[in-house]
Amino acid sequence: MSKIHRIYSQILIIFCLTFLMFSSVILYAQDVSTSPPYVARILSGNVVDDLTGEPLSDVYIYGLLNKNIMGISDKNGLFSFEMDEVAFVFSMVGYSNDTVFCHELFCKTTVRLKPVSIMMDVKVVSAGRSPSSLKEATVSMETLKPYLIENKNTIRLDQAIDQIPGVQITDGQANIRSGSGWSYGAGSRVTVLLDDMPMMSGDAGQVLWSFLPVDNILQTEVIKGASSVLYGSSALNGIIHVRTVPPEKSLNGKITLFGGMFSPPPYSGWKWSERSGYQKGLSVYRGFKKHQNYMHVTLNSLMDDGYRMGNNDYRNRVGISLLRYHSPKLTLRLNANLLDGESGSFLLWQSLDSAYTALNRQTTTSKVLRYNVDPVITFQGKNTTQHVRGRYLFSGNKVDAGNPDVDQSNQSENYWGEYQLTHVFPKWNVTITTGALWSYTISNSPLFEGTKAAKNQAAFSQFEYRYRNWILHTGIRMERYQLQETTEQKPVARAGFSYKALPAGYLRSSIGQGYRFPTIAERYISTTVGPVSVLPNPQLAPETGWNIEIGYKQGVQVRKTRVLLDFSIFRMEYQNMMEFTFSQWELPSPSNPIGVGFKSVNVGNTRIDGAEFSYQWLSKVQKKMVVESFGGVMFSVPISLEPEKIIAESIFGSPLSYVNTSSNPESKILKYRSAVQSRWDIQLEYDRKQEWGVSYRYNSHISNMDAAFVQFPINVFVPGIQDGRRFSEKGMHFVDVRYGFYWAEKSLKASVIVNNVFNKTYMVRPADMSAPRLITLQIVFKM
Repeated sequence: MSKIHRIYSQILIIFCLTFLMFSSVILYAQDVSTSPPYVARILSGNVVDDLTGEPLSDVYIYGLLNKNIMGISDKNGLFSFEMDEVAFVFSMVGYSNDTVFCHELFCKTTVRLKPVSIMMDVKVVSAGRSPSSLKEATVSMETLKPYLIENKNTIRLDQAIDQIPGVQITDGQANIRSGSGWSYGAGSRVTVLLDDMPMMSGDAGQVLWSFLPVDNILQTEVIKGASSVLYGSSALNGIIHVRTVPPEKSLNGKITLFGGMFSPPPYSGWKWSERSGYQKGLSVYRGFKKHQNYMHVTLNSLMDDGYRMGNNDYRNRVGISLLRYHSPKLTLRLNANLLDGESGSFLLWQSLDSAYTALNRQTTTSKVLRYNVDPVITFQGKNTTQHVRGRYLFSGNKVDAGNPDVDQSNQSENYWGEYQLTHVFPKWNVTITTGALWSYTISNSPLFEGTKAAKNQAAFSQFEYRYRNWILHTGIRMERYQLQETTEQKPVARAGFSYKALPAGYLRSSIGQGYRFPTIAERYISTTVGPVSVLPNPQLAPETGWNIEIGYKQGVQVRKTRVLLDFSIFRMEYQNMMEFTFSQWELPSPSNPIGVGFKSVNVGNTRIDGAEFSYQWLSKVQKKMVVESFGGVMFSVPISLEPEKIIAESIFGSPLSYVNTSSNPESKILKYRSAVQSRWDIQLEYDRKQEWGVSYRYNSHISNMDAAFVQFPINVFVPGIQDGRRFSEKGMHFVDVRYGFYWAEKSLKASVIVNNVFNKTYMVRPADMSAPRLITLQIVFKM
């Protein structure tokens, strides 16, 4: 990291901290007023967890009739406000709502909210684009709570997402239920949304993990299976929806400081530098209120030296969220984020004996600038809700690959807008959600041979009908996509039901279609990375697919223990599946001395069958200990249905198929998939002063990969890949542990977090070893 960049980081941090301090003073001073001439009606008291008795902060209190926000409980669970009606709703994500009535001049009460954080009443919005209960979802869903993100000192959200059952992150690529392999950062079958809008680069369809916030996440929802009807292209395999804390739901603040160090690698030859890799960072989160206007400000700064050669990540991120109430029926919201940073990486190792050293010591450094502005207008009627959402997203990367003849710099701009209307017909128990979308992306880069543009228009509708214990869903979408002169359009549909079979048991089934159009990068990218090339394929065709599943969800409560169990079986089929394939695509040249590289091709029809089990657990043990846990296991059989199909030709005219491009063709297993995955996490809190946690992740051995990685000439130029696979022959096991201690009524916490406690390393993709042990000290101060 340059000296100028370090000075810039320090100035930015000081500026933002000063801004927060003075803003607090100014807003406080403006809110001071003389007492009104009338006698105010006051409601005061405290809010506690009904199971543990623990005070609850950030509980949202609003009028039952006018829906106006009246107050928010503080860090000790206390609240006090002037009443303008007689009924008030206490609401907090993870708890059932409670209503308090007060007809007197002064009322003081204790509100006991019942936790549902691991039960089926938790509210989600991803399943149907409108709020509903998790128990009523007709598709498989998982939720990830913010406590795990904080307690594991998450610096990139994909690190926490990787803990969700059935989800695996490989080199930044998200896949759900073995739906994807490794695509080298271009294209995704999983759409990642931030507050209802896609947060993916417009040119490569790549998830912008470092741009997603980790400071103020309310809830993360994962839908497993085709979701293109509601969320469009790239939702072929599912969605990950990150919901941040609305400004009106929290006025508290939080400051987090941390520092960490990587342990020496398990083999001395892997150590590429005498200096250990360090991580350190600061994040600040603060809420403000002025009348009916609310604001959140976040600041995040990271300095990560990494564990591999050139694997650094230095960045500063500032975010702001504003909410203005014009009336109970009209709200205006504006979110904006800015990230400036520098990061480095390499594609292939020097050899297995020097696994953390780049091939030929060539690394790639990127200076990154990203920012977005998201205006949202919401109209709330008696039975109708309308949203108008917009986004401008700029992403720029100035790349230095160590070769002045190769320019990999790129930038893209994405303009995105959506109108959504949800109307409820109470008389017929019917809810209709409909909307339209428009998107335009323009990218300028030598990687794509100049300027390329993509356009997307869509219209969608979903119908929900409730009858006794039944909930029925149907939906349809028409999508039109244009990339340069090529235009494609595709209709897709979905249907599903949920049936309440027992008092806390729900049977569900769904079937849905999906599709994915090629990205600009997949069709037009042309570059070199070290000794290999990444080549374009202008003839790349869209892929389509469908998903069918049946599942059952059961809640159980025994005294102060609550358990939620979920079991499902599924089948996914894809037609014209797009996969990056590694092969001999061109003749040897000075820029590519061995002539091998990546190209995205249509590999034919594929199928994935599987089953999944997951659980969530909350229990109070004795009087002072609370145990919370979640986890699950997924089994899948991802296979090629057309292993003999000719998918392309090599530079020598040789036909290529699944059989002759796979290292294990007899199995028919798709490349870079772990057929068995297991995840679980357990946390114990004692006496509201101490907490312990353990996380476990298991991925079975990747039985198939591109044959070119273990054949001549790549096995000579990049040795050790075949031997590196033996590290995971019995599967990949990762264990993380954490311990935290609280002071001052949970306002201050110090934690020690150890990731990969046993210092196990595995080849997570060809020529790339996972990180060694990381030990981190974290300090959290809540205001």
